[in-house]
Amino acid sequence: MREIQVLCALVLFAAAAHASVVPVKGERKIADAVYLTRQKQILELYVGPKQREYYSSEFSDFDLKANQNQWTDPEVVNMFMWMYENTYTLPKNGIFTLYEGKQRRFATKLFDLFYFAKDFDTFYKAACWAKKRIEPVMFNYAFTLAMYHRTDCHQFRIPPMYEVFPDYFVPQETIQEIYNAKLLGVKEATFTYNNTGYEYNYNFDSVGGVLDYSLTNQHLENKISYFREDIGLNNYYLTWMRKNPGWMANSKYGKTWFKRGEGFYYTMQQLFARYTLERLANGLSWVDYLQWEKEVQVGYNPRVSHVGGQSFFPRSDNMDIDDPNNFYIYEARKMQDRVIGAIGYRGYWDPNNDSLVAFDEEWGMDYVGKALYGWGDFTAQKYYGNFYFKTLQGLGNIAHFKHNVERNYGAITCPFTTVRDPLYYNFLGRLIYTMQLHKFNLPPYKKTELGFPGVTVKNIEFDKLVTYFEMYPFNVFNTFPVKDNSEYKNFNYKAKQFRLNHKPYTYKVTVDSDASYDAMVRVFIGPKFDSEEHPLTLSQRRLAMFELDRFPVKMTAGQNVFERNSKESPIFYHDKEGFKDMFEKLEKAKGGETYYYQTEKVSCGFPDRFQLPRGWKSGNTFVFTVVVTPFTKHYDGQDKDFYLTCGSSKLYDNKPLGFPFDRPVWEEQFEVSNILTKDALIYHKDEIVNNN
Repeated sequence: MREIQVLCALVLFAAAAHASVVPVKGERKIADAVYLTRQKQILELYVGPKQREYYSSEFSDFDLKANQNQWTDPEVVNMFMWMYENTYTLPKNGIFTLYEGKQRRFATKLFDLFYFAKDFDTFYKAACWAKKRIEPVMFNYAFTLAMYHRTDCHQFRIPPMYEVFPDYFVPQETIQEIYNAKLLGVKEATFTYNNTGYEYNYNFDSVGGVLDYSLTNQHLENKISYFREDIGLNNYYLTWMRKNPGWMANSKYGKTWFKRGEGFYYTMQQLFARYTLERLANGLSWVDYLQWEKEVQVGYNPRVSHVGGQSFFPRSDNMDIDDPNNFYIYEARKMQDRVIGAIGYRGYWDPNNDSLVAFDEEWGMDYVGKALYGWGDFTAQKYYGNFYFKTLQGLGNIAHFKHNVERNYGAITCPFTTVRDPLYYNFLGRLIYTMQLHKFNLPPYKKTELGFPGVTVKNIEFDKLVTYFEMYPFNVFNTFPVKDNSEYKNFNYKAKQFRLNHKPYTYKVTVDSDASYDAMVRVFIGPKFDSEEHPLTLSQRRLAMFELDRFPVKMTAGQNVFERNSKESPIFYHDKEGFKDMFEKLEKAKGGETYYYQTEKVSCGFPDRFQLPRGWKSGNTFVFTVVVTPFTKHYDGQDKDFYLTCGSSKLYDNKPLGFPFDRPVWEEQFEVSNILTKDALIYHKDEIVNNN
């Protein structure tokens, strides 16, 4: 008997040893001398955006017209130069916004100038010319888009935008401190700011007490401002918007944009889910979705500014949305009604083919997403408009003033600052509800669609899960202009932001299988209770399930154990390297002291510090769900057209994004062996870590 037990144990161990996680990232490539030179050239174009009139380089006066043959179509240069000489009116301290038609058209022509250059050298020369002449945020927009979408630029690194334009991320009073230090000749300084929640209060004798006048408005949104104002989260949203410009879905750019509409839905739904988790972790209720006729209860003062120094308009508490003077809201409501009508008819009319296109299970959400976002390649885009952007424009115009010639709006309209505003998450609630109307038309998944015969998830076990707050430093020398970029080397200025993080952790998933299979493993975290400690059903928490990890595996017959650590998830991305570190590593690599590695095309993802919502000192209970499904169908298109998931197309298995929580559920149908839900506690450490 003893020998049989030992033999069984050895068999199980052997099976587990042969089970493996399939890698989804390619091998790192060591940069050569050409790459190092070009990477440095790119970084230098992001330095000193405010010193446009003093900018000078070898190619800052490059003659575009004389070199038209260096573009795939010389007419690109002619059209751009005509617009620059006749229609470009944005002053150096003006506010660049895509909501203004003339600015948007010029920005797209500037992008064309960069995108259609025949080679990198021509692209770089044109960028040097433009940096000297074009408003810095518009230049940054077109140049960064070109970096994301030119095939010869995917491997280069882009600095975080909170270091390129600190004004959009750092409070104005801190920006003033930075200017003061510069004027006083200070060469090295750290500027710490913590305006988060209850932590920021120096008038404690009158604010926060029993007689605090602000108690007439009972919202507590300031408790989670550390989440909304996190520089990494704001940079993530900005990056997504720049990788997914709706106007670029055009055949002339040679991209097919695989299921971008569904990708838009899932990005917004997951942001909404993660925000919901943070609210519940802080004892706040569910997000109220936006209602046109109701007042906006929560006001917002961004306390950041545009690069030219103009403050964003603050919004008071309890302001009306449906103001008769806010034409944008009228337009947005009309667009939404049209999409809801199409969902009700379960399809839309394609004017190109004069036929009805059905919202089916495979492509329906993609069509709905394209209609709401306003993708340029959506055949009925002229009729359905762009509900997403029109609503943001209207909400940013709630607090408006006559003679707003600069077209300055609230923070919600600017992609640098959109996710800072609490109102944005109310809007996301309405957006996701509208898109879920399509899912309501589909039948709930049955056991035959959810199950994986012969596969049983036996367990998922975690290390101790611990969150904490930290002070995170980042470079802010780009705040002020200098006459020569080389002068920036004399200043070591950093700001420190109060932000959430968690300790690294590992977890194990144990799966029994009756045979060898290729499979996909998904791991989700969701709320166990609502804000009043009532236990939640699966239906109630479905849209608050946040995807933590996804990885393909090869299973063998017997027991399979997959161990993962928190740094491996392709859904998340680490903090981007700052200017100083990037320049130092480049110099060392050029001197042969170390290696510098090219980046990957897929360099995106939710901030990895936000994997876990804030815990409690005594532990807060959340649910974790593991879903193992067959991996039988792979993406067969070109990888350059795939942006659905971070981590490459190897993570796409033809399941709807968010599966199996994307549709309304019958809970009894989830009682299948390949899906396991288990509780785990998340703790919080009170001590604040001060990083240097």
